[in-house]
Parts: sequence; structure tokens; C-alpha cells
Amino acid sequence: MKRLHKFEFSLYFSLILMSIATLALTTPEKSEAAACCGGGFNGVSLMTGDDRAQVRASVSSTEIVVDHVDTSGFWRTWEAQQSVQSLQLSGSWLLSDRWQTGFTTQLMQRSYLDQTYSGLGDLTIMGGYEAVPDWDYNVYRPRVFIYGQMVLPTGRSRFESQVGGLDSRGNGLWAAGAGVVAFKAWGKWDAVAQCAAVRSFSRELKSGGPLRGRLEPGWGGSAGFGGGYNRGDWRFGGLLTWTYEDPIGIRGPTNISGSLERYATATLALTHRSQEDWTATLSYADQTWFGSPLNTSLGKTLTLVAERRWPR
Repeated sequence: MKRLHKFEFSLYFSLILMSIATLALTTPEKSEAAACCGGGFNGVSLMTGDDRAQVRASVSSTEIVVDHVDTSGFWRTWEAQQSVQSLQLSGSWLLSDRWQTGFTTQLMQRSYLDQTYSGLGDLTIMGGYEAVPDWDYNVYRPRVFIYGQMVLPTGRSRFESQVGGLDSRGNGLWAAGAGVVAFKAWGKWDAVAQCAAVRSFSRELKSGGPLRGRLEPGWGGSAGFGGGYNRGDWRFGGLLTWTYEDPIGIRGPTNISGSLERYATATLALTHRSQEDWTATLSYADQTWFGSPLNTSLGKTLTLVAERRWPR
């Protein structure tokens, strides 16, 4: 959920702002986990409540307010800035009492001046397991879920773009990762913590783009915590997530070593449960509030999420 360099968009932004942005921000009984980094790792909805299936659709709009933070930490802004709109669909369902699987896919549209490009982003599949259930309530023990994810690079890589990355919708790398989510509720209050790691795999760049050679990614990871307060059919929550990625190098006629990327994302969300199995969430995410970002750009995102759940 990357990320956005000038004319460029890493799927970290999509991950952080659409998957983790709703991590424990939708209902007090459930949260969502996401892994990121390592070359475009898209998020998948992880069920942590007493549901047998769920489907989620979200639409988001991102405005880039800092076009580039260089490797020395200096923030730079251009007069014209890029905007990104995303439509994401995810679903998950139980395989057994404690095992589950799911997917996430999305459509993306990015605009700069009079240029607009859109298309399909990366596809992610997930498998999760409830490692520490909460069959008998304990005031201190959280519910703990572990999961693995695989990203399929169905979106165009920014490294293969011929328009400065404006038509890219992913990093174009296969990636595998794993993570842990812990969730706990106390009456009207709840809290969540998560961490994830991912490894992307190298591959040759396709012909036709401006670069030649072999992409050499590394490891990435994220960690975050948040909480919320519930009152009737409403819930207000917050989440803070830190993200890191190793440099992505290119080995070829001209070797490019790349630079590490890091940033922090703060998210605020308001959720309303209109019916027993329906929820709607409006969230705002900002990457300029916390952390010491490097080699990235910073944006502000507004996301609207609609979710349908089927209880066990």
C-alpha cells in the first residue's frame, strides 16, 4: 500500500492507506492485517472476528503534497503535483474453524497535468491461521493471527514505464511475506498491533522500457499499533504504521544501486454500522505527521470503505 515519486507510485501507498488504514478501524470485533514493502506488496483483508466470510470494497483519492524526500531527508515539492485514485476489492473466507484464505485486487488511475493513465494493479492472495484463539475470555490475552501472502505482479512496473512511471501500477515483482496481528477489546475500547516482513524476487526487465538489466530487490517490513473507542453504532479509531524497504537495484549495462525507503503513516477513521452485517468507514491518512522519511514522496489520502460480513 510504497511509493509515490514524481510520476511514480509504489504499492506501499495502496497497502498502507487501504489495507492498514482499516486495520482495526472498521469494527470493534475485527481488524485487518497487511504486509508491505519489498517491491509492491498489496494488502489482503484478514478476518479477526467471528465471521465465516467478508467482502470489502473501497475507493480512495490521494494528493501528493511532498513530491520527493531525498536520501538526505530534504523535502522537495514541485508546482504541479500528481493525484491517484484507487478502487480496491478484497474478500476472505474460512477454510476451517481457524484457517482462512483471501485475495485483494484493485484498479488504479493516476493523473499529472493533462495526462491520465489507469489499469489493473497487483493481485495478492493470503492464507491465515488463528494462532491464539479467545474461546475463554481473558482480560490480558489478545487474539493472535499469523498469515502468509503472495503478490502476483499483474500491474505494470514503474521500472518499465516509458512515461516516467505515470502508467505504472506496481513494482512488477513477485513477492512473498508473512505477518502477525494481535487484537484485544475491553468493553468500549480496543487495541491492535501488527508486524510483517516480505521478500521480493529478482527478475529481468522486459524490453521496451528505458532501463535494461535485472531488478535486484531486498527485504521490507512494517510495524504498527492503534486503537479505538466504540459508542453505539459508531467507532473512532487511529493507527500509526512505520514502513521500510531495502534498496531495489538494477544490474545490467548500467548498474544502479538504489536507496532504502522508509516512511510513517498516521490514519484516523470513523466507522458506522448501519446494519448487523454492514459497516462503512471513512478514513484519512497522512504521511507528513510522523517519522523521518527517506527516498519517497508523501501524500494525504481519503478512503471510503464498505464491508459486508457473514457471521458463522
